[in-house]
Amino acid sequence: MRLPHLTAQQLDPIGGLTARAFAIASAVGAIATSVVVILATSPQIARPWFDLAAFGFIVLAGVHYIRATSPFRAPFRRADHAIVCLLALAAVVLAAVAQWGSNAAVRDDWAPLALAILTFTFGSWRPAWEIITCAAVGSVVVGVLAGLQAAGLTPNTPAVVIGIVAASPVLASGMAAGTFSHSLVRSLLRWRASVTPEPTTAGTEPGPAAAVGSPDVTGDNINAGGSVSGSGDSVNSDNRGMPGRGTIAVPARHLEHLESQVLPFLHGAISRGTLSEDDAGRARELSQQLRTLMVNDSRRTWLAQLVREPTDPLGIAVLMTTDERSVVQAIVEHLRSVEEYNDATISVSVDIGDGQPSCVIIVDCESSAPLRLALAPYIAVARTVFRAVEWNLPEGSLEIVLTFDAIRNPSPTPAKRG
Repeated sequence: MRLPHLTAQQLDPIGGLTARAFAIASAVGAIATSVVVILATSPQIARPWFDLAAFGFIVLAGVHYIRATSPFRAPFRRADHAIVCLLALAAVVLAAVAQWGSNAAVRDDWAPLALAILTFTFGSWRPAWEIITCAAVGSVVVGVLAGLQAAGLTPNTPAVVIGIVAASPVLASGMAAGTFSHSLVRSLLRWRASVTPEPTTAGTEPGPAAAVGSPDVTGDNINAGGSVSGSGDSVNSDNRGMPGRGTIAVPARHLEHLESQVLPFLHGAISRGTLSEDDAGRARELSQQLRTLMVNDSRRTWLAQLVREPTDPLGIAVLMTTDERSVVQAIVEHLRSVEEYNDATISVSVDIGDGQPSCVIIVDCESSAPLRLALAPYIAVARTVFRAVEWNLPEGSLEIVLTFDAIRNPSPTPAKRG
């Protein structure tokens, strides 16, 4: 995406949580300012019903602004920006009609002030050119309406001057918000360039097997006697049985082997102080087992490394981008950190539903405000990375559906259903 179309929220979704506090403050401030100025200038209101309708539009604009900046509705889109601006402009027009012919001074008109207050905080959500464009349109509307009322205001003051005075708060707020948006986006891009490594190809699963040209060894399980058996396919994507169950960690099999077999053998040899022919044979056996497990661990998909038994019948998890995988991992790891959730309460599956590939995370839990607030940063990030994010709270469970674009990120052909 080109720089003029980037937003701070896209580059820093977590920052949107802080920025939303300013959005709420601006919406409340715009409404409160409107109430105070309306009460102060009530003698100038010739048509109260129009003024009441104008105030209603400002309230609607503020409510929509607050709702649209929620992390569960991220990102704040162009349509949301347009809705807020159009509702506020409707308030400007209706308020002007309410005071037409009885307005003593354009400096104390409340609707343009409310529009300026709302515009001032758009910099965290929309690109600079869009903010300035909307502010320019709004200032023209405010200026024209003020100029048309010039004859009833100060006869010696040109209508152009009155229009500029009335429009200046809106235009100034737009310019300030646009400048802030532009500088913030550039700062975030510089920061990302300094800390982000070169991206890797989606679906690439590098490992020792590819590097050293290891033979095709498929064992991955260690039985009680220390031998390796089983099929390496069990750690790949063809898991057609039960839904994936989250675990606190899915350690690599070779690390488990080191801890349970190799380290005890080494400790025993050190304690004896000598090596026998049996020790040499056992060492060769453990070495071969360790090499086999390292090969198989290198072949595990990223999802199999995240959860013990994920559900990925079509093998499409490899089509997810690095950012998408990071979001899934962050959500699962966060849920694991909550004491109430354990192996039996989290499931992860990747499949195609309604023609769209998606990753579904299901947590057995009761709906609660703390859970919703705790997951807000992760949902905000997910909504900027995935094509669509659904947040469902059916009875007794939480379901997060992350829809991604498998065609956008070509990778090795996924396994077909047998």
